[in-house]
Amino acid sequence: MALALVGLILVAGPPAPTGSHEPGSPAAAAASGAPSTNPASTSPPASPQPSLPAPAGSGIEPGSVNRTSIDLVATYDAAVNLSFDARRIHVDEAISVTNASGGAVDRVELNTIAAPLGNLRLLGTEVDGRPVEATVRDQTIVVPLGGILPDGASVALRVRFRAAIPSTLSGSNWMFTRTGDILQASRWLPWVGLRHPFGRPNHGDPFFTALSPSVRVRITTDRRLVIAAPGRRVAVDGLTQTFEAENVRDFHIVASPSFAIRERRVGDWVVRAYVRGGFPTEKVLDWAADGLQRMSELAGEYPYRRFTIAQTAGGYALEGPGMIWISTGLTGSRLRWNVYHETAHQWFYGLVGSDGALDPFADEAVATHLGQVVSGHLALADVRDASPRPVDLPIQHRLLLQPDLPARR
Repeated sequence: MALALVGLILVAGPPAPTGSHEPGSPAAAAASGAPSTNPASTSPPASPQPSLPAPAGSGIEPGSVNRTSIDLVATYDAAVNLSFDARRIHVDEAISVTNASGGAVDRVELNTIAAPLGNLRLLGTEVDGRPVEATVRDQTIVVPLGGILPDGASVALRVRFRAAIPSTLSGSNWMFTRTGDILQASRWLPWVGLRHPFGRPNHGDPFFTALSPSVRVRITTDRRLVIAAPGRRVAVDGLTQTFEAENVRDFHIVASPSFAIRERRVGDWVVRAYVRGGFPTEKVLDWAADGLQRMSELAGEYPYRRFTIAQTAGGYALEGPGMIWISTGLTGSRLRWNVYHETAHQWFYGLVGSDGALDPFADEAVATHLGQVVSGHLALADVRDASPRPVDLPIQHRLLLQPDLPARR
């Protein structure tokens, strides 16, 4: 069955090649003024601005169709003001959206867990430069276009918001928190998707997001931080760091003033770990490198130049395209399994997109199988007392079979 995975891969084009000493690599850190463990800055972060699209004629036409789609091609340019000490985030995001759905749409639905977890407050929403009244519904920002966007047409959106960052790992807060000296933020950037309720078992993914060809994020912080993110860091200017990524479904960040960076070269890839003292870095790098190589042989080559591993304060391990989270405190077989399992998610859901809420089997089950084949950890949870259930139930109605280790989430 493992070899059959090759036929399932629907791989987006790989990111453009870059050199190994881009800003943000250890080799370039000293020359670029990389963030360090210096004391907190006494100056507040500046107010960055996104790169807004040049003014152009609007693609919006009169009418309504009461329709949106996941088949919208969006690029993102976000300016972020991150107050690490105060646990606050302010985002000014420009999104260029092209309708590739085959029919007209009259709204765009943007997913962000900053809404249910961070008490998000919209500060303004624009469509082609015109203010519109967007609404926040659970984890979705619904942006009305004020007309219809025909198939093939494009529109420029701007979304500004602020949110508070929780201070605990309880419930689902571990996905969007600053606990101790580690900030971990998953799916914080409003992203084209389809509306799903956020409430679910803590092991389920209530998300369905579209692949983006290009993401640019500038993060200005109130103190010097080492920031782990997908893609690459392309610029540093004082307390502002700029990151770019291609062909990703979301953009996680993990940041700490006490992170060290460790690297491992694996063929043409760079595996980079952002860790604090005492983390089992060498073991994690060994397993991640093994997973990348062997899963590439089974399921198609890993398409990015870099693979980022970030130590988090706790909660559960987590995946994002080009990046995984590994929780503090994992040891032994639990640690090893989570490294392989999250690495498998680089293919499922990272490359083979699926609706994690309505069809979790295409995400968790296949990633679990791939991780088992490569790691050799083939034991399944004890299901002798479990009732048979259909595999096509949504996450709210079923538990996924996992190895005999605590569920990832």
